[in-house]
Amino acid sequence: MKKSFLKSLCVLSVAACWNMGCTPSCGDPALVAIPAADATAPTGKWMVSVLTITPSGPISSMTPYEDPSNTLTVKTTDEVTVQWVASDEESGIKTTSMEGSWVQACNTSSGPISATALVPKVEQDLSFLTVCALKSWSLPRTEINVNFPCPPPGTLTDASYTFTGKASNMKGGGAMSVLKINITAP
Repeated sequence: MKKSFLKSLCVLSVAACWNMGCTPSCGDPALVAIPAADATAPTGKWMVSVLTITPSGPISSMTPYEDPSNTLTVKTTDEVTVQWVASDEESGIKTTSMEGSWVQACNTSSGPISATALVPKVEQDLSFLTVCALKSWSLPRTEINVNFPCPPPGTLTDASYTFTGKASNMKGGGAMSVLKINITAP
């Protein structure tokens, strides 16, 4: 009796699956079914938030930068956060990454000095998704230090960050964008 019930349940499950076509559902609005082909590239954008302290209080802004090359200027007293966001409505995001570097130069009483360093690469690989993919993926927000003091009595002559963001979709299309943040003394 038990064996017969299990066989009946198995046959019923197979019949139901056959009847419904066993097509996976990518019904969540954040998902897209991965197509057989997609000639379009994903898009990437930088989300930059800047907090500036003024005599009348703090002013905060968040601005998207969507061009292949973007430049903005902030002060050494600002607080800055950068985030890379990749999107592809047609075939979904496969990989996304961001990396960068910074440079600082000062004039001091003993002559000019400079320093450079790398900002570690942050990346996400979603290639394990094979039927449905995420339409958009954001890397974690990165707070960057823009307070570049020079040894007294030095003056800041140059300071900047340069970030490169990359994204690829599930069908091999790619996108890249550069964000340069120039830093000035207040």
